[in-house]
Amino acid sequence: MDYVTRQFIVLAKKLREDVRVGLTSIRKDFEKLINVVNQQTEQNRSRQERNENPQAPIRVDAITHKPEKESTEENTRHTRSHRIQLAIAVATWLTFFAAAYYGGVARRQWDAMRCANALTQSNYMNDQRAWIGISLPQRGYQIRSDSLTKKPIDFLVAVDTVNTGKTPAFKVHGNIVITVVDKGEKIRVGEYKKTQASYAVDGGVMFPGGEMQLAQPAIRHGEKSAETIIPTPSLLRQLQNGDSVLVVHARIEYLDMQDRPHWITFCRNISSPGLIGPECMDYNNTDKQNLQPLGCPPPIPPK
Repeated sequence: MDYVTRQFIVLAKKLREDVRVGLTSIRKDFEKLINVVNQQTEQNRSRQERNENPQAPIRVDAITHKPEKESTEENTRHTRSHRIQLAIAVATWLTFFAAAYYGGVARRQWDAMRCANALTQSNYMNDQRAWIGISLPQRGYQIRSDSLTKKPIDFLVAVDTVNTGKTPAFKVHGNIVITVVDKGEKIRVGEYKKTQASYAVDGGVMFPGGEMQLAQPAIRHGEKSAETIIPTPSLLRQLQNGDSVLVVHARIEYLDMQDRPHWITFCRNISSPGLIGPECMDYNNTDKQNLQPLGCPPPIPPK
């Protein structure tokens, strides 16, 4: 029991005692007043019975003076009654403010406990959520050749999509672009509809540790369909000199166990990793959507 609660109980006991004493005094005063009124009424009735004179009663204006003792007692009773009423009013307001204060403290404590519990649960759910990532297992590319003519036919690039989280990822889908870009040409990251050729990814459900392995040739947008990029001697020289680069960029979207949407974007320069441009570097990102309890302040980040 804290200090405020003990003071509140002491105040309530004192208020109850003052009210009891005040009510007893008021009852005695009322009994005295009733006796005085009854005596005066009886005296008036006796005078009327003794008065047999048929003449009209003589008007008498009497000026009465209360005895000093009776007047003093009446003033004392009036002062006591006023003090009792004032004490009751003060005690009532103190009780109201104490109840309001305790209500506010209890509400803040309840909100703090609710937010702490919700934050603990949200941290657990965020730690257990699915996390989709993209990796290049071979860290480069292969030049495949025709088995008969031995001529190069394409650039083969392996791209893996992996769930590194602790719970399954649902409705995993997206697009991966494997292409060659000339030096100075803008890498059109984020354009996966009809403006450039891409590989569609549809993994459905990916369990923790699961992965989708994609090994496909580099392609470009053709007039009617995607065209495979042939590694000609001139193109190989351009890749070697840095005049052209072989890039991979992708966007993958998925849902976690709470049906919250998530995404990841990825971009790498495969042929010359040291020549990666700012548009490719800045495209590497992921969503930062975490489960935040409603009505609770966000956690303070560590300094």
